[in-house]
Amino acid sequence: MNTDLAVILLAHGTKNPESSQPVYGYAKQLSLQTHLQVEPCLREFIEPSIPTVVDKLATKGYRTIFVLPFFLFKSAHVTRDIQNDIEIERKKYPDIKFIIGEPLGDDPLLFALLFKRLEEGLKQYPGPLKHT
Repeated sequence: MNTDLAVILLAHGTKNPESSQPVYGYAKQLSLQTHLQVEPCLREFIEPSIPTVVDKLATKGYRTIFVLPFFLFKSAHVTRDIQNDIEIERKKYPDIKFIIGEPLGDDPLLFALLFKRLEEGLKQYPGPLKHT
């Protein structure tokens, strides 16, 4: 495992802890596939928060932290809030390099999943579909 670089998989967070469970599974899968330390992180409502995860990684001696936003689009959270959150961490840990990745965005795989969900939902529609 690379001991210089760690990844924070950063999701929005929710007041319902059960709803955030997939983030933990994705972080574990990413870690297994990349052989990197990948930590789940939730921006709002519940732990582990950005400061908590960064403190943990800094204590373990990581010198580079890649923040991977698990967000669909470049929302205010991605373009402003996460940037501000990481800036606070940069001031606390000036010797650590922080890199912020891109959100999921416009990707054919995401469209395929969206289409799949539409097909699943349409199976519940009782009548014939009218095409426009």
